[in-house]
Amino acid sequence: MATRPAMERDNWLSLWLGTGQAYGAGMLAVGIDVGADRIHAVMLDESLTVVDGWVASPFDGEAAARLADLKPTSIAIDGPDGSSAAPYRDDFSLAPKWRTARGCEVELGLQRRIWVSFATPSGPLTGWMAVSANLFDLARSAGHTPLEVYPHAVFQTLAGRRLPKKTTAAGIDARVAALEGAGVSGRHLGLWSHDALDAAAAAVVAAHHRLGLAVAVSCPVDNTTIWLPGQPV
Repeated sequence: MATRPAMERDNWLSLWLGTGQAYGAGMLAVGIDVGADRIHAVMLDESLTVVDGWVASPFDGEAAARLADLKPTSIAIDGPDGSSAAPYRDDFSLAPKWRTARGCEVELGLQRRIWVSFATPSGPLTGWMAVSANLFDLARSAGHTPLEVYPHAVFQTLAGRRLPKKTTAAGIDARVAALEGAGVSGRHLGLWSHDALDAAAAAVVAAHHRLGLAVAVSCPVDNTTIWLPGQPV
């Protein structure tokens, strides 16, 4: 088992979550929010109680070590699982932005009327998208089968409506209410950053998938899927 990196790297998130207990067999679900220079992770147990979390750089080996420690675990990642094969490139009923997108991104819009704020390009990925794709590879190398999620869609599904912007106080409050309505219990959720809340939303989907409740929005052409939560447990 990989050695867990020093706790000083866990900064504010672990302070709010608790003591940073060891990752054991009882861990049910992990959600990861992806940024260009940092990742946030939130971990839920079988009762959807927040039991741990961390913030790390994706570039120094910490993410690989953390993922290697998490067995057996259901993992959901907020970001694309690779470049686009552009399965809708010849569908001129779509706006140009979406013709080069991955199939699941288009299907989420067509099936749920929830359009992602980005369209994954068909060429090499950069920035946070490259970080996301690398996390999928790392998770698979550690023996996991990671899920792709889009937290905006997770929150809209849980709340049953569009929510205010996540960067506003109203948006934070609405997301906390959606998580609590889904059964999530955690310390000081209202004081979390929107990145940490996005990670918690991803963890809900991972938990629902483990329980057989998550809903797949898929494209059969390029075999891509974005996962949504099912009914709250």
